[in-house]
Amino acid sequence: MLNSRIAIGKHVPLAAYAGERVYMQPFMQKEGLPKNLTRWQNTVDAMLDGIETSLPIYLMIDQGIVEPNTYHRRGGLHVDGFWCAGHGHDRHNRISTHGGGHGPSHGGGGHRPMKDRHDQSGKSHLGSGNKETLLLVSNRVGCVGYEGTFEHPEWKMGDRSAIDVSKFKKVVFEPHRVYGGDTMSMLHESIPIGQKCERTVVRLNVPGVSLWENIH
Repeated sequence: MLNSRIAIGKHVPLAAYAGERVYMQPFMQKEGLPKNLTRWQNTVDAMLDGIETSLPIYLMIDQGIVEPNTYHRRGGLHVDGFWCAGHGHDRHNRISTHGGGHGPSHGGGGHRPMKDRHDQSGKSHLGSGNKETLLLVSNRVGCVGYEGTFEHPEWKMGDRSAIDVSKFKKVVFEPHRVYGGDTMSMLHESIPIGQKCERTVVRLNVPGVSLWENIH
């Protein structure tokens, strides 16, 4: 069984809209972002508040124009899965679920550090050697998550549309607030946006970290 849990974090500043797109840019937390991405450093620092890692973190930025009643990111209930780098290029373990633009891809009070972010109790299902945290923030509502327990299904590109979430707790990802969970179990999906707008989504994949070990 897997437990979909969502940590709700602090308010996060976002850089101005510029139609920018960055796909899984690796960086080291202590060194900060590359020079061409320094305008996003405040965003990244706020998202990582309370988290420390010596492993590479992967940054995704998707700024796009969303037409009325369409999705910005991946539609359909899903999880993201682990990210790994290898053979001279970045690739997804168990096949990619990420993407960008308007095609089949996905989104995601109190200034509290990650260790104080609330959850629905219980330990992470991930073992100590098999952890990865997903962090999401956006400037407009366009994604929702679900908290509940479900059976571990086949991978199927992260598709979890067969899971009945009618009795799960629904969490609307509010603007400028960071949301986090385990990459293999955090159920979420994009929702249509009612009006044409500029939308920014920032995602961090943080290997080697489980949020729930930092929550007391």
